[in-house]
Amino acid sequence: APRGERIVYVARRGSHTQLYLRDLDQIEASALPRTDGASAPFFSPGGDWVAFFADGHLKKVPAQGGEPVTLCEAGGTGGGSWGPDDTIYFVPSNGAGLFQVPASGGRPGVVSAPGALPGGTSMLWPEILPGGRALLCTLLSAGRHEAPKVGALRLATAESAALVDGNGFARYASSGHLLCVRGGALIAAPFDPVGLRVTGKPVQVLEGILVDPTTGAAQYAVSASGTLVYAPSESGASERALLWVDREGAVAPLPADRRDFDVPRVSPDGRYLAVSVSEARRMEVWIFDVANGSPRRLPSQGSDGLPLWGPGSGSLTYVSLRAGAWSIFRRPAGGDGVPELLVSDEHPLSPSAWSSDGRALLYTVADPGTRGDIWVLAPGRDARPRPLIRTAADEWGAVFSPDGRFIAYTSDESGRNEVYLRPYPGPGERRQLSTAGGYGPVWNRSRSEVFFRSGDTMMTASVSTRPALSVGAPSPLFDLKFKGPSAGSPNYDATPDGRRFVLIGGGGRNSSPAKIHVVLGWLEDMKRRVVAAQD
Repeated sequence: APRGERIVYVARRGSHTQLYLRDLDQIEASALPRTDGASAPFFSPGGDWVAFFADGHLKKVPAQGGEPVTLCEAGGTGGGSWGPDDTIYFVPSNGAGLFQVPASGGRPGVVSAPGALPGGTSMLWPEILPGGRALLCTLLSAGRHEAPKVGALRLATAESAALVDGNGFARYASSGHLLCVRGGALIAAPFDPVGLRVTGKPVQVLEGILVDPTTGAAQYAVSASGTLVYAPSESGASERALLWVDREGAVAPLPADRRDFDVPRVSPDGRYLAVSVSEARRMEVWIFDVANGSPRRLPSQGSDGLPLWGPGSGSLTYVSLRAGAWSIFRRPAGGDGVPELLVSDEHPLSPSAWSSDGRALLYTVADPGTRGDIWVLAPGRDARPRPLIRTAADEWGAVFSPDGRFIAYTSDESGRNEVYLRPYPGPGERRQLSTAGGYGPVWNRSRSEVFFRSGDTMMTASVSTRPALSVGAPSPLFDLKFKGPSAGSPNYDATPDGRRFVLIGGGGRNSSPAKIHVVLGWLEDMKRRVVAAQD
């Protein structure tokens, strides 16, 4: 809270996530009722209200407990900040622009429209500066978290400027310093909040802060009174295990070392597993033999990831980031031959499915102007990609039915992620499959069934496409915390017979920390460190 007397945080007990509040003069924290599914909380200037995102909306709740109040729709979670004039500024999601809404609620107004920033830049994690005329934010080039910048934006004109390269999740300290995070290290620099200028040398003042690699959110806060709170990270927190899980939820680790895995994909013949592996800020595609867990690396000429098998297990499609451009390549799974370029774009790409005959590729484009869109490419016949689903909503992760007549995909058009079905290539009636939130559909290749995730629950629903589309009620298979989606791709897959799933475990020892550090009087120590490091 601004005066430093209390902290609020998101915590999970079992599969239940909600807000907890702890007054620093009390021994125990208390849950804030009816804040299920909350994320990214922030205080009002007086510390008597807590705003948060949940269920596709921006809400607020009294800090001492009470009934939450819905303020407006907010499709995702890109951060918010409560201004001194009781205006809340928020970013619904990456690439969605900056909006404002009265703290009493109402229709959001546009401050910076999606796609309005130059060069395809998007913003996240706003922080109002003193006086309420400007804010700090994280600026992302083409929506990518690999090279964030700390930026500032004047609210009257929506003019933005980059302040510090390679850093993100900026906060303003009452001591007159800009705080931001680079790779888990907290950086401080003297800062002019009126001129929006860094006026001194940036200095590392703390290390070991937990950062979410998928959102860039750093787990720290500083009060005006000088109290620092942060969630600690540890070496190895990004290392995760590949897990086999059956339909009853029984877990068996794949015989492979823990690494920073992403987007596992089982080959159509069930013999191999392709997965992204991040090492030293570079991605590679690794292929594991399912029988014995032995790995090999796919030859790489850049940073390659997000693998997708071709229909016959003989080829792999993947994304490569080279010279600032996003490209989708295809090459033989054995690694020989020259990679075939399928499509390139200035915006992030994510291949999601091949048709069973190999004639069509579905992929997601993360366009800051329209958020996620689903495109289709027909290599060798009509090499021009075309948009299949392109709206103001965030659509991603489309997959073909085994007969190629329908696709399943995720969209947040209702205000939260849900799974939908529609005919391919269309037109035809669209049907909603999930009923209480869902994302990341995977089609069972051996029978009429679609899997998807709802929170930490793996769901299943019967779906028949012949003679006409017929959809059954979704039902849960098992509850298990595992890594969420990455870059428009679900972080799980099903074996060809639908009997097992490959998941990425929840992470290393402190990927979800069980403790929060509180440092009283921290600003004075920080100021001494910054002054001592100036030339």
